[in-house]
Amino acid sequence: MQGNKYRLPGLDIRLFSIFDIDRRRYLDFPDFQEVTQKLGLQTVPVVEKALRLDHTVQQLVDMAKGNSLLNKDALREGLVFRTLTEDQDPEIGRLSFKALNPDFLLAHDE
Repeated sequence: MQGNKYRLPGLDIRLFSIFDIDRRRYLDFPDFQEVTQKLGLQTVPVVEKALRLDHTVQQLVDMAKGNSLLNKDALREGLVFRTLTEDQDPEIGRLSFKALNPDFLLAHDE
């Protein structure tokens, strides 16, 4: 869909979250892992499960730099940060954000 920037062979689907339509909420991370394992579904790579978020913006951008865990010869787009237990802020919604890899953006003219 995005031009195969990771240069993966064939078709590949990887999940990064699951929305429970009956409960109208995203699954907490442990439940997400349990469901994907039970169904034999692949997830996006998990770099770290428990990170204390006390970093500057520059530190987060620096963490986002590097090569993909899907293909060591391709730059990763960035890192997604979210809570292990789903939480909503009344003003901004789901607590989740992405730190983008500036090298990836430059390499793909984005």
